[in-house]
Amino acid sequence: MSRKTARLQRGPQPQKSPEVLEVGGQKSSIPSGTAASQLPAAGHLNRPSEQFEAEGTDRAGAGAKAGAEFRQKRFPLWLVVIGAGVVIWAVIAFLLLSGGKSEPKPVATLNTPDIHALAFNPAQPETVYFGSHNGLLKSRDNGLSWQPTNLANLDAMGIGVAGDGKTVYISGHAVFSRSDDGGITWRSLLDRLAGTGATDVHALAVDPTNPARLYIFSVGAGLMKSEDSGQHWQVVSKQLANGLVSLALGNNTLWAAVTGRGVLRSQDGGNSWEAASGYANAALDTNNKVAALAFNPNSNTLYAGTVNGLFLSSDGGSSWNGSGYTQPVAALAVNPVNPKNILLVNTRGEVYRSLDGGLSWPGN
Repeated sequence: MSRKTARLQRGPQPQKSPEVLEVGGQKSSIPSGTAASQLPAAGHLNRPSEQFEAEGTDRAGAGAKAGAEFRQKRFPLWLVVIGAGVVIWAVIAFLLLSGGKSEPKPVATLNTPDIHALAFNPAQPETVYFGSHNGLLKSRDNGLSWQPTNLANLDAMGIGVAGDGKTVYISGHAVFSRSDDGGITWRSLLDRLAGTGATDVHALAVDPTNPARLYIFSVGAGLMKSEDSGQHWQVVSKQLANGLVSLALGNNTLWAAVTGRGVLRSQDGGNSWEAASGYANAALDTNNKVAALAFNPNSNTLYAGTVNGLFLSSDGGSSWNGSGYTQPVAALAVNPVNPKNILLVNTRGEVYRSLDGGLSWPGN
């Protein structure tokens, strides 16, 4: 009998019933042949649905708790808003205190061996003169570019320009000359100083209200004055000795920057002097050696160029305020038509220009 016939005769085989396993007081059907390692742990067999729901609720509660803890660790919204406000106000305060100023930038550089004098032409506000031991330079564009004049190689330590803009004076070592055509042609007035002992004229000032009145300072001779455009001279004071480096004149007041004494002031034509600032009353720091002075009668402001920058006084020198320029100043001039227009030259020959009264020096 074949194997197939034998199977047909035996008929279907009875199926084995699954084994019943009791774990933790619960019965569970386990298929036969299941390995022990595959058996579920006690307490996880035939769990009722309520237990699964409870575990789901526990998990949801744990998630909510974790979210709350995370939110507590983050900065509150109101604190973020306040912090942003503080930053914004700090930026605004910085801009207000700095006046929006940037680092000063030069508009030109002068290649001269030294720097002595700077002066605007009142009748031509864009015209500026610069003096050094190499002579006189002239700018027709408010200091942006400079051209030599026919006074090259002559000493020009002092420059004075009368209100008409045509009469210009220069002074220096063995030099005292005048131009009546705005600096095109010149004639020497040195012979007019004969017998006064004035041969080395360091400083020069022209009265803005009286073009015939001049003041000069000469080493050895002292302070001298002329009431007839330099034709005749008289010694006014020898009190200033040999340390005077700059003169400024306006509103019937004469100011002098004197080495070791700061800025002095005279209201009687130079006969007597009092401390206007500097070492005598500490209005300027004792380290602020003054190299240049300028006065603008339209704004009633006195300017002092020092080794620590440019300072301004609106009370004749009794008190001073700093400006946006803090580098050493060698020469200084203020536009008589527009007092907010200031030019200065530092000790490196760099020309700086301000159009807002000295607050900023933006360059070209």
